[in-house]
Amino acid sequence: MHLIDRLGAGTLLALCCLATRAEHADRTKDIQVQAGDARADHRRQTAEFSGDVVVSQGTLEIRADRVQMRAGPDGERRGVALGKEGAPVRFRQRGDRPGEWNEGQADRVEYDSVANEVRLIGTASLRNLEGTRVTQTIAGDTITYDTARDTLSSTGAGADQGALPPGRAAPARRVTIVFAPRVGVDAMPPATAPEAAPTPR
Repeated sequence: MHLIDRLGAGTLLALCCLATRAEHADRTKDIQVQAGDARADHRRQTAEFSGDVVVSQGTLEIRADRVQMRAGPDGERRGVALGKEGAPVRFRQRGDRPGEWNEGQADRVEYDSVANEVRLIGTASLRNLEGTRVTQTIAGDTITYDTARDTLSSTGAGADQGALPPGRAAPARRVTIVFAPRVGVDAMPPATAPEAAPTPR
């Protein structure tokens, strides 16, 4: 379907362009979408996939319950990948470096070509791995990637006051960023000073 081709090429991949140092060769590979159901409306320029959706291109794999896409009259694209209870949107892609992988998940992932933004919303997290070792993690309620400026920002969630007695404030959830130490540099023991030569008598 030509409409899905037009929507998919710009939108599906942008939903996961947060993967830093992603495998550049993936961009030249075919996009494959598997789903229980697919619907396209040529007049409205919309497409929707539902039912255990799996989007793949090279080493990139996106898993969601639903993926919705829309194209505007001026070529702008908007897309959203939706998870369901107990099964958030997940993606995984190999990085450019040997053994490097990028992973992420959120309840909802949005892409807006006009705002040049990709947003991971609801219990969002990103992490980089070298083999099985996690080298960096970012977690927050919302993670936003500016595709034009190549910048990341993250925000925590507001406090949930519903389960607390009146007058008592709940602490807001905070953003968490973890950097792992560099293996082979930081893990090396400190150098010791050489022993002084004996004084001749």
